[in-house]
Amino acid sequence: MRLGKDEIKGLQFSPDGTQLAVASWMGIQLYRVSTGEELDLLIGHSSGVYTVCFSPDGETIAGGSGDFYSDNAIRLWDAIRRKHLNTLIGHKNSINFISFSPDGRTLASASHDDTVWLWDIATADPLKRLKWHMGSVTSGSFSPDGKTLVSGSEDNTVVLWDAVAGEHLKTLSGHTGSVLSVRFSPDGKTIASGSEDQTIRLWDSTTGKPTDTLIGHESFVSSIAFSPDSKTIASGGWDATVRLWDTVTGEHLKTLTGHTTSVVGVDFSPDGLTIVSGESGGTIFLWDAP
Repeated sequence: MRLGKDEIKGLQFSPDGTQLAVASWMGIQLYRVSTGEELDLLIGHSSGVYTVCFSPDGETIAGGSGDFYSDNAIRLWDAIRRKHLNTLIGHKNSINFISFSPDGRTLASASHDDTVWLWDIATADPLKRLKWHMGSVTSGSFSPDGKTLVSGSEDNTVVLWDAVAGEHLKTLSGHTGSVLSVRFSPDGKTIASGSEDQTIRLWDSTTGKPTDTLIGHESFVSSIAFSPDSKTIASGGWDATVRLWDTVTGEHLKTLTGHTTSVVGVDFSPDGLTIVSGESGGTIFLWDAP
């Protein structure tokens, strides 16, 4: 199903699974999952949109953009009326990832300026500026209870933060290339990180100790997602494949082929029955997860 009309940078299902938000150079494209119909295009960023996410209640969409010559902004949109609500400005370089906390009150953002920021959604004010990484921060994820934030960076590390106090907790080292994607499992027990070193590493979220290394991709691992039951990981790579992994045994389950350019985004639907993957060339695939 060809949905994209421009280079894709990221994507996410809505919390009810009926819509898909796609970040692209054009803006934020919204699609109806069941039919592939384009519902809207949210524009207003001064440069391409690199990352997009829905709030947990599905009522707000956030998009992050920027470069050296633009405002490096996060824009918030009313997901129902599709109207611009607010703009969050503070980063000094482009926004690489954004993520809502589980209660929807806080937004985390990370940037090429090597920092992570926490924002108050109600007031659009910054709450904390987190600085520990020594390189561009590429990805992040809240723990299910919202108490911990994890971030990955081009400095090859994964960092755990106290999401309330804004304090550094642990640094997880082991990757030999930039960490491009990092996620908490829905059960909160595991952290997964994908890297330019072509591996996915699994970490115990409590101790920070490595538990497994998943090897199979033949190029950078740019995107990872957990199934809702935390039993499966879907990973997208620059080798134009999506791979499925058993999180308990580390077993490689299946390779999904069909993309012709780098896979830059993967996500599971909230019911776990569908996987979506987007390639840099603009094509999106929907897969039957079982």
